[in-house]
Amino acid sequence: LLDRELLRLGGTPVGVRPRGVSPLAQVIPVFLRAVTAPHDVSALADLLNVTVPGIDEHSSFPLLPGALRRTLIDALNQEPGVGGPAWTTAVNTTLDGAGPEDAQSVREFDELIRLTPLTDDDGLDTSLVAAHLDWLGRQFQRFSREDNEPARVTALISTVSTLVTGLGARISAHELDQVVSEVTGTGGLRVHSEASAARDTVTSPGQLGTGTAPVIWWLPTDEHRSVRDLLRPAESAWLENAGVALPDPEMLARLTLRSELRALRRRGRVTAVLPARVDGERAAEHAALTFLINDLPRKADTTFDDLQKSTREDATLPDDRAHVPDTLEFCIPDPVSRTVTGGEHLIPTRISYSQWEKLLVHPLEWLLDRRLGIRAGGLVDVPTGNRMVGTWLHATVENIVNRRLDENGGDPVTVYVTAHEVTEELEALLPAFASELALPGRSRDRGATIALAVRSITGLFTALEDAGIRVRAVEAEFETTLTGSHGRDGAPLVLGGFRDMDVIMADGTDGVIDLKYTFAKKKYRDAVANGTALQLAVYAASLATPAAHLADVPVAYFSLHDDLLHTADPRFGLGEDTLDVSVADGGAPTADELWDRAVTGLNRILDDLRAGHLTDLGNLLVLQDADPDSNSSEGTTEETRAALAAAGETGYLPAASAKYTDLALVTGVEGDRA
Repeated sequence: LLDRELLRLGGTPVGVRPRGVSPLAQVIPVFLRAVTAPHDVSALADLLNVTVPGIDEHSSFPLLPGALRRTLIDALNQEPGVGGPAWTTAVNTTLDGAGPEDAQSVREFDELIRLTPLTDDDGLDTSLVAAHLDWLGRQFQRFSREDNEPARVTALISTVSTLVTGLGARISAHELDQVVSEVTGTGGLRVHSEASAARDTVTSPGQLGTGTAPVIWWLPTDEHRSVRDLLRPAESAWLENAGVALPDPEMLARLTLRSELRALRRRGRVTAVLPARVDGERAAEHAALTFLINDLPRKADTTFDDLQKSTREDATLPDDRAHVPDTLEFCIPDPVSRTVTGGEHLIPTRISYSQWEKLLVHPLEWLLDRRLGIRAGGLVDVPTGNRMVGTWLHATVENIVNRRLDENGGDPVTVYVTAHEVTEELEALLPAFASELALPGRSRDRGATIALAVRSITGLFTALEDAGIRVRAVEAEFETTLTGSHGRDGAPLVLGGFRDMDVIMADGTDGVIDLKYTFAKKKYRDAVANGTALQLAVYAASLATPAAHLADVPVAYFSLHDDLLHTADPRFGLGEDTLDVSVADGGAPTADELWDRAVTGLNRILDDLRAGHLTDLGNLLVLQDADPDSNSSEGTTEETRAALAAAGETGYLPAASAKYTDLALVTGVEGDRA
């Protein structure tokens, strides 16, 4: 990659080449991590993204059947784990449209991952490791031609399999890593120094010599030299008993680090290019790079700029060896105002609440997504953190409620749960919905999250029981008319979606509870109190009769993180904790008025689409946050200021959601424009 960029800029290549091994060899450790339980979802996503080069350098093919890759990526974006409903649906959908050869690969891959994964039970079963590697070898064999890259990787896989099998019935994970590292040669490079007359190229910082020129450090990653041991424990013990004094790995690591730091500090200016991931794992900084970064704040009397100035004269290359690339002119898109070919073809006939909110706050992103099909890459969007935990807890509540409804013949039921039952359900669903919490080193996070979830889920059902509220359904699909909207050809839009939990209040009224999981303790409380909870108004509209007021439908948010109900309806039994609505942030005193304002704002956006012009007020707010002086902020014009005023006076703009963008680089609101 570095050589390719240097050539593109008119420079000479550095000349570093892999140590006689195909770059595709990194697939082997990624594959082994992906097929080992507990599953590393990031490694699995990386495996799904592997492509194999074709007969020429411009063609490539997915290692796994393309249809399976696409459906499993979507499944992991819904449920970041293996074996859940989304995974099963993805596999079945792929099998329905697959040919005989692809269908066999799909079934075998599903079995390797879901039914017979590698497990470290006092070591890994070497025969099972070999069976998994044989499957990987067969996938590469399909693309092997003479001595091309797939053929070389196939040979490497066979070598790893043979070595592993020869080590006995079981092998430790550490020993397997050593075998794979040695065979694939991922830890070494060889250099064609004659490739660049203008640069010295070394494979270790300690080899930099005594010069003072700037350094480009390509891939300064931690190679775990301090813990890697080429000898098995039994071999080390035999050598020591024979009187051989083995070097101390820690001592060697310290000496190596000192030599690297001496050479790097002498150079003064180091540009490090660190990747986000290496071989499917998050990249860790090289130890020497960590020390260099820590050098900067320790120099109390010397700023980073001073360091640059003090080394700039000594560190410049001679004129005949310096190369400055030509200036490139970039066309920067307007992130706020856009002109398009308008018409009814841009107007939807059906939307969800999330689309409604997106149209109000980021209509440009809605247009790119829903009309041009431009979406964020699936492999960079595998849920983690709150999104992952929220999905996991939602599924737990759903399973518990559905079990109670089945036991009650489908009729509404008061749900009684114990902490033990909730814990068991969470543990059962963890591999399918939150597998990263089962990885080594995550036991503390897993335990804390389960304890929090047990408290909140039992608290939810206890609160409902105390208020005499029964549960009628979970994940109930709905479809209603978006009253007052001007959809395609003037017809009102259809509004559809799913309600988290349908309930029946003590007085027999139908109500809705929406489940949320977030660290922001006041986010949804404030939405109710400020009259900006449009999502709850949508749920109310899906239950209300045409003549009824939305405000008459009991609706609430429940925080699965904080074990709290947020509602302005006293029928939920919160007493003094029932919220009072005091209008703020462009909200409304009642759900009916909020609905009307949101419909007005939506119709204004739809009319703009018909006319071929739209204003992305969410991007305008993002730019104004970056530069509070609105008169000089990019994108702020008389027209946009008028649109912003109209949204606040007669419409509804969910300003709190403006910072959440999906296509900020495409729309131009973010990016390096230097």
